[in-house]
Amino acid sequence: MNTTSDTQKLTLELDLEADTTGVFKNSLISEFLQQANIIKTSLNQGVAPKEYQEITSVLEAFEIASETIDSVWKNHHSNN
Repeated sequence: MNTTSDTQKLTLELDLEADTTGVFKNSLISEFLQQANIIKTSLNQGVAPKEYQEITSVLEAFEIASETIDSVWKNHHSNN
């Protein structure tokens, strides 16, 4: 049972809830993947060890954000 009121939801969650076709979800994930690819390109050019750790953390954040967006969308639309 979901007890979270709409006033407690983030705008992003409300947008994903309203996105019945998945177009908004897919555009967000696509943007994350594009940014991750740009970062990977710079990573492949070689960076200092400290920068490598920071960059891989950002890449992981993009991956987790994409998975979270997909999961939230599925939670709202699993009965459709």
